[in-house]
Amino acid sequence: WVLGCFEDDIERLRRAVEWLARPCPIEPDCWIGAVKSTNSGTTKAASLWNNHGLTPADFDQMLAEQQGVCGICSKVPRTKRSWMVDHSESRRQESRLKLNSSAGDAARGWKNPIEIRARRASVRGILCDECNKGLGFARENKTTLNRLADFLVGMQNEKVP
Repeated sequence: WVLGCFEDDIERLRRAVEWLARPCPIEPDCWIGAVKSTNSGTTKAASLWNNHGLTPADFDQMLAEQQGVCGICSKVPRTKRSWMVDHSESRRQESRLKLNSSAGDAARGWKNPIEIRARRASVRGILCDECNKGLGFARENKTTLNRLADFLVGMQNEKVP
């Protein structure tokens, strides 16, 4: 499944390994201007907020910083629905333990500020659906991705006479 998602591309697998170490591109503690996106009434905005603690403007900013392409394969997906916010569940758990709520959070309407900040801190960026699925199938394991890349290198070397 992983090789299929990454189209048997060795360089793409190597870039996926580098991607896993990527920090959150938007500083999680410096988003005072963020508003609760669920008020906008759009499904996309509610999904971004509830799942990742992001506003649509945050999403657009991250995509612009990636020059409008997937962070791993550098391709533009076929449809807008193929864009995925990539996050690390383990980083989300770590962030949840580190963060403390602040007095201003309740005034901005955040129901659970620690959870929302932890969601945001776990974000690595924007990926196409295929790359995001590939990371998921590999369980975000760098060793697995490197082994698969090495396997493909070995397969290429066997083909050379």
